[in-house]
Amino acid sequence: CSFHHRNRGGASLINDRWAVTAAHVVDHDAFEPLWYGASWTVEAKILGIQASARTNFDNDIALIRFTSRVTLGPNISPICLQENNRGLQENELGTVAGFGVTEKNVVSRKLKHAPIVVYSEQKCQATPDVKMQYTQNMFCAGADGKDSCEKDGGGPYFVPYLDAGLRPFRLMGIVSWGAPCDQREHKGYYTKVENYVQWIRDTIEATEKA
Repeated sequence: CSFHHRNRGGASLINDRWAVTAAHVVDHDAFEPLWYGASWTVEAKILGIQASARTNFDNDIALIRFTSRVTLGPNISPICLQENNRGLQENELGTVAGFGVTEKNVVSRKLKHAPIVVYSEQKCQATPDVKMQYTQNMFCAGADGKDSCEKDGGGPYFVPYLDAGLRPFRLMGIVSWGAPCDQREHKGYYTKVENYVQWIRDTIEATEKA
């Protein structure tokens, strides 16, 4: 799903009431955006930010709780969270998706997706900005001529690859940061979801019991 507020960004529906996104796209006061899916528009409130991501993008994850439930169906379904021990493998092929800026330097009106692979730790540590710190809560991925871009923030990196014909899809990463699109070496940085699965479950459980 995507949201419209001060900035445009993405999120992943994980059940009929909750979505996960990046902290940097909701990290400001009075965050009450409208969220858009295939055939629904709902209001939502931020219920948990793991940490502020304004300085170095570490812990770049946030949970959003919708004020009303989303009607699930053939065209709207949540993505699965990964198992805690699933992990990511170097050169693993997955899909990044979003409504962000395209190669034509325009914001897409349709959901776009691209196949990208997980890069090595050594390649990820060579960040495009010397001021940025690569941490254990991140991974990086890309492919020749393919990458996430501006306004894709908060969107998913998932496996298996979309066109592989396999299920279920599992959320492995959240679009977080990278170099400006016109300076790209096709290497984007993603929040490593496996580090936050328990936090997500605990936050949802505590909120629903309250």
